[in-house]
Amino acid sequence: MTTTEPIGTSLSSEWTMDIPAREACERAQLRLEARGYRLSGPVEENEDGCCRVVMTNERTLGVRQRRQGKLMLALAIALTLVLLVMMARDIGGERAIVSGPLLVAVLLGGFGMNRLRTPLRPQRRTMDVSVTVLPDGCCCVLAKGEFDFGVLAITDDPPTKAQLTAVGEALSEDMRVVEGHRGATEEAL
Repeated sequence: MTTTEPIGTSLSSEWTMDIPAREACERAQLRLEARGYRLSGPVEENEDGCCRVVMTNERTLGVRQRRQGKLMLALAIALTLVLLVMMARDIGGERAIVSGPLLVAVLLGGFGMNRLRTPLRPQRRTMDVSVTVLPDGCCCVLAKGEFDFGVLAITDDPPTKAQLTAVGEALSEDMRVVEGHRGATEEAL
């Protein structure tokens, strides 16, 4: 059973740029693509020159640990089979020779099984960039960033404070990337 509300956080920022709206929209799209974002729909553009881009960056936590667990378990099974063949053919049939590697195989298998218990946690970052044309030829850029931990099962632990802090930092970093030169001058201050 799963909860109905995903746990997430959001940020927004608004600024003006003295470039055409289309160019501002393309810059934001290129910068986000460099950060690993992908278009989640077509670029919306109307006859006024205003445009909107929605991009997402999805990843799943726990994949590496599970892959390592599968590898450890496969190595443990292979080592156990080699030891069983050695015992069946009476190659190194002494208990002292077989017990050490068998202990290693059992421990390796146990660690691998423990790593396979790591839950997969989907994470999604979404950036919604809207660019509107101002009367003086400049454009106003509104960027909204959201982070979603995905739907959690009842047995899953909620995100820790450190994870939520890391999420906020990742969103603010993505926001600075979209802002471009404005973000660089804020960091220099």
